[in-house]
Amino acid sequence: MSILVGVAVAPPLAGATVATPLGQRITLAVGTDLGPDACSTSTSLQATVGDQVNLCYEVTNQSTTTLAVQSLGDDVDGAIFTAAPITLAPGASYRYNRIVSATTSIAPTAMWTAYDAHPDYTFVAGSPAPDLVFDNGFEVRDGVAGYHFVDIGATGTNLALFDDDASGVSLGFPFSFYGQASDQIVVSNNGGILFGVPAGFIDPRNHPLPNSQLGAAILPYWTDIYESQSGGAVFVQSFGLEPTRRFVVEWKNLPVNIGGATDGATFETIFYEGSNRVVFQYADPVVNDPARDNGITTTIGIQKGDTQNFLQYSYLQASVGDGMAIAFEPSHPLTFSASQQVTLDVGAPIVGSLRRASTKYWSRAPPPAIRWPSLIAAIAISSGPSTTFRRAATSRSSRDSQCRWATRR
Repeated sequence: MSILVGVAVAPPLAGATVATPLGQRITLAVGTDLGPDACSTSTSLQATVGDQVNLCYEVTNQSTTTLAVQSLGDDVDGAIFTAAPITLAPGASYRYNRIVSATTSIAPTAMWTAYDAHPDYTFVAGSPAPDLVFDNGFEVRDGVAGYHFVDIGATGTNLALFDDDASGVSLGFPFSFYGQASDQIVVSNNGGILFGVPAGFIDPRNHPLPNSQLGAAILPYWTDIYESQSGGAVFVQSFGLEPTRRFVVEWKNLPVNIGGATDGATFETIFYEGSNRVVFQYADPVVNDPARDNGITTTIGIQKGDTQNFLQYSYLQASVGDGMAIAFEPSHPLTFSASQQVTLDVGAPIVGSLRRASTKYWSRAPPPAIRWPSLIAAIAISSGPSTTFRRAATSRSSRDSQCRWATRR
């Protein structure tokens, strides 16, 4: 449950430091108060297994721009919330509290990211054009997507996928998709990829977008695809050096498992580090069946996983041909982000893991007389009496959580 209410103005937490102009700083602290409005100033805490701990995050918009979208996560549990529609006017603050049960020692680093607009994508498509192919293997000019297929059938890692199978894979670099940052994808034999999850399944029965069952998804050729009987497979491979690496997923010579198709389709998806661009390339989408050729049985596009943020290039249309590329270009909203680590020590022996007990959110705005030059985020952790702990975030999949939102102005 989440509720938005107005509350009084308040300054940042004690101990928070001022970031540089138009920047963001996140500060973590721990204490012993479980009250819903409590945020300590300490950065470490000891607790006993089973004690409850108050995790408090606070961010202040110290820029001159209204920030309409917020994301929070850590390096242990991933996203806590992603691209939430929380508006922070210049000078306004927002606080997020979670009450968790201490079960293990841990020292996560939390990341808060704020945007002035929701991250989005646009797409362009095109056919071969030698003057549009550049050293990075792909480029867009004059609204046309260049094509430069990267065949990794002889050099990539074979995921050895069977019919309707899928495998979790790491990109090897951070990637932001619709504002969600992750390096985890799930590659399905059925011509699609799930983003930001360690495991998953893509139904062989494709549907139009948006599709609520998939979540965040990249779909170059979603249809019922069978494992190849003639040496075809799904391969992955990384190229380049930080900060401009590429990660290629190739479906090579795989037959469409419906109708009378006698040939295999070959296509790929490329993820670009830094630009967060996604590119689909089609070397051979013709399977020698007019009722199946050129993607006529497929869904092609991308989606965040909600009902508002998706781009469907085609559904059940013969929309792709040999030597074609589709580039999905992210928008570039004004973005602030910062990270900070907190330490929670649970007494020996260390057992179990951290579990969320409840979640509360609220927001504050600093007094009009106070001026800070940037966006500041503060994280505090409080516990009840007799606690030993070490952690600032828990799994978003926990089912025993309760939420309360409040906006302080």
